[in-house]
Amino acid sequence: MRVGQLLAGRYRLDDRVDAGGMGTVWRGTDTRLHRTVAIKVLHAGLSNDEVFRRRFEVEARAVAALQAPGIVNIYDYGEDPSPEGSVCYLIMEFVDGRSLASILAEHGRIERGELLRILAEAADALDAAHRAGIIHRDVKPGNILITRRDGKPKLVDFGIARAHGEAGLTSTGMIMGTAAYVSPEQLHGHQLTGSSDVYSLGVVAYECLAGRKPFTGDTPAGIIAGHISHPPPQLPPDVPPVLVSLVMRTLAKNPADRWPSAAAFAQACRDAAEGRSAAPATAVMNAPPPMGATSVMPGAPVSPPRGVAGVARPQAPQTRQHTQPHRSPTPDPEPKKSNLATVGVIAAVVVLAMVGLLIWQPWLPSDDAADADQTQQTQGTEQEQDPDDSTVEEDGNQQQPPPDTETEPESDPEPSTEQPPATGEIPSVIGDEYYDAYAELSEAGFNNIVVTEDGEGGYRCKVIGQDFIGPGYSFDTTVSLTVQMTATEDDC
Repeated sequence: MRVGQLLAGRYRLDDRVDAGGMGTVWRGTDTRLHRTVAIKVLHAGLSNDEVFRRRFEVEARAVAALQAPGIVNIYDYGEDPSPEGSVCYLIMEFVDGRSLASILAEHGRIERGELLRILAEAADALDAAHRAGIIHRDVKPGNILITRRDGKPKLVDFGIARAHGEAGLTSTGMIMGTAAYVSPEQLHGHQLTGSSDVYSLGVVAYECLAGRKPFTGDTPAGIIAGHISHPPPQLPPDVPPVLVSLVMRTLAKNPADRWPSAAAFAQACRDAAEGRSAAPATAVMNAPPPMGATSVMPGAPVSPPRGVAGVARPQAPQTRQHTQPHRSPTPDPEPKKSNLATVGVIAAVVVLAMVGLLIWQPWLPSDDAADADQTQQTQGTEQEQDPDDSTVEEDGNQQQPPPDTETEPESDPEPSTEQPPATGEIPSVIGDEYYDAYAELSEAGFNNIVVTEDGEGGYRCKVIGQDFIGPGYSFDTTVSLTVQMTATEDDC
């Protein structure tokens, strides 16, 4: 593509401003309506791929249906012939501003009050998408534009978003996220909900408060392990506890432990900005409040309702007071005599019984009883043997365990009806242009791809690292690529 080129005889390319995950973004002019627009052109290596063209069209339809101030408007979608094949493009609202990523690169950290406002408004935009059944799937500072005029955030690059009901673009559900910001469930390839976007926005919040990402590493595997298994490092000491609690809850590994919705997270940000308490830090270990619960969260424990005790002192049961016989102050002597007589009779009976037992001697067994008792003892000894031990008779032959104590299922396994997962060969794409590499992996059947960007530019240039290569990998394997970043496509 070149400056001055017209698409559909109407949209003129004026200046290349950015390179997104699937294409290059130009500032352009709608010559028919005489207005400035943003033109997103799908990369040539992907425009001829039916799967990616389909996904590009889905982006146009999905985002065009959204009406939210924090999401860029989509005006048009089309395909234009070119010498290299079809060129797919989107015509979008042009946002005069800069990305949050460039602001972070310049300032390191974002002022807390300003950050809470940005987070709340970005979460509102995500909530609008989620209510429409759309998950962004790639929330990161580079996809949050801040307008120059009023500092409002705008979410861009829904190129990997998936609308509800749009299954079938890939057989395994592409991950296609950026490794530093993807959620644990996204890395596992699970079905995603809006909670995944909330997690990614939490990573953005952490980076803005700390000046660094929560999970870093020399390899993509280290970053992925952090998202899946490790707690995020502590935020700097100057971050107020209310913000620590707010952010750490978004970074819970289990989606059920995060804020119940993007709207709830937005309200929590506004509460924190106004000095109201957020959820305690331990809330990440508990079930989240129900949907829509965006009221002020108290900082102190709530007292139990009247009549419901937390820890009560043990009290003696009331019935014990009635088990003792009532005694009058002056005992009657007649009952005492009667009691003594009763005790004497019982003692005489016991003595007579003992004399009779000494004469009878029932504990001396007969011969038959002794044999039966010996047999019973032998059987009892055999039954008390450890079931994990083998019983060996005197002739050295191993005794077979009874049928009901069979402990060797390995020798006769149940027939399995599960089919082994399909596998294939992961091609080496090191040294390839990123978009060519992506298309090659997709064609080979591997669609779960996570990217780690190396460099400060905005254009994904060449693949310089890859974790898995070769045959025998399941098609749901997550392939991690390290991609060199350059300022523009010409610098690649």
